[in-house]
Formats: sequence, C-alpha cells, structure tokens
Amino acid sequence: MGYTKEQREAKKLAETESNIKSLDSKVEKVVDKKVKTSIKNLPLTTSVLVRSNCFGQLVYKSKKTGFQIEWDDTNTPQYLSLDELLVMRNTYRKFFEKNWVVIDGFVESEYNNEFSVEDILDFLQVKSFYKNLLCPENINDLFKMSSVEIENRIKNSSSGSKDFIIIRANELIESKQLDSLNVINTLEKVLNCELSRPNM
Repeated sequence: MGYTKEQREAKKLAETESNIKSLDSKVEKVVDKKVKTSIKNLPLTTSVLVRSNCFGQLVYKSKKTGFQIEWDDTNTPQYLSLDELLVMRNTYRKFFEKNWVVIDGFVESEYNNEFSVEDILDFLQVKSFYKNLLCPENINDLFKMSSVEIENRIKNSSSGSKDFIIIRANELIESKQLDSLNVINTLEKVLNCELSRPNM
C-alpha cells in the first residue's frame, strides 16, 4: 500500500526531528564532558611553588634573564614561573638531578585542582630525578628500613638528601629515638661519615 503525499511529508518531518534531537543530545554530551587542559597550554608566566630541599642557603641565578632567587633554609617556599623552571632545567640541571628544589604545585588554586605535582614534573621532563626523593617529611621512614633497603635508598639519593640523613640521624641518636647499632653502622658505611653514638 502506498503512502499519500501528506503521510510521506509527515514521516520525513518526524525523521528530521528525530535526527535533530539525536544531534542535540550528542552536542550536550560533548559540552558536559570537561576537557582537561594541558600544562602546555598554560601561560609560561604561571607561578609554581618551589621549596629548597637543601640544608642551609640555596641561590639560583638565571643565565637567561639575570633573575635571582634565594632560599634561606630547607622548606622555604619561593615562587618561580614555568618559564624560569624550564631555564633552570636547561642551564642548571643539578637543581633537579640532586633534588635541591622540590615542586609543591601551582600557586593558583584553580590550576592546583586540575594538575598534580607529577604533571608539572612531567612537563619539565624531570620526573625521573624524583623517584627516590628523601626530604624532611619522609626521612624518618629511612631509619625503619632494613640495611639493604637503607643502602639502596641512600645510593640513589642526592647530596642534599644525604646531608639531611646525617643531620636527622644525629638528632634521633641524641634524643635516643635511634639506638640500633646495625642501622647506625649501615648509615656510616654508606654515607662515609661518623655519627653520634647512643649512650647505653
């Protein structure tokens, strides 16, 4: 049985309306999906919170711009732009290789909510240097490890971290919180130093 002209037009109109609704639905889904911005799309002037991981004063002077910044002590936060961090990586790679500085995230909370510290390290291409990071927050964990683990961790640590280990070990020995001669002997052997001795 054939369709009348009106029926054909009504069917065509219904199909068009159905296609429009389907298209509207797809557009809404795309709009609803939050597209994650890449750090590469952020302005290079975006500030990053960077702290010193060195005992004592740390100074950075840019070869490119002459910009200079000082950290007075461990964990002192300073603000550097993504651009300046790239310059630091290209001209003074040791700041990252030796973990002299630690990235804490973006200064602006909107970026901090979107990007992790690992995202920033990936962007700077320095993530591999922070695999075995020892800093004041986690250094006590080292003294609870086995001799083999202590040796491996220290061998892969930066010189700045090694200074922390010596200082913290002496503090813990003097406060009688570290009294394992096995741990102390391992530390002295790997760090090539002489630590305090616990009073027995």
